[in-house]
Amino acid sequence: MTDWLKKVADGNFGEIPWNPTFEEASKLALLIDGDAVAGVEKCMAISNRVAADMRRMGRTRASALDIWLALYGLQRAHAFAGQTPSNEDQFLFDEFVRVLRAALVSLTSKQKAGIISLMCEDAPKSSS
Repeated sequence: MTDWLKKVADGNFGEIPWNPTFEEASKLALLIDGDAVAGVEKCMAISNRVAADMRRMGRTRASALDIWLALYGLQRAHAFAGQTPSNEDQFLFDEFVRVLRAALVSLTSKQKAGIISLMCEDAPKSSS
């Protein structure tokens, strides 16, 4: 586990890199369990909506949680397909991480605490 992922699990969202690798973005996505948070069908619907926004407008007005659920849904769909990431996959992962980072760093402390409470219990924590 990379140091920045541990820091993100502690709520230090500014540690999310601007250009993580596909593997790192996948690990970031899995810091929450979107299926447990929203249910499989709702999580995939959110993911599809956010992806459509990103493809159509290059941005989304989705909440930080919905963006994270979208990243989670994209990661799960990709994992189930078992294919090498296409250029479009990489583009969507990059864009989702970019907008997620921006949304997370602008949260109020109460909103941040809410997001942190949704992280998987086994999300790695930093020792600091």
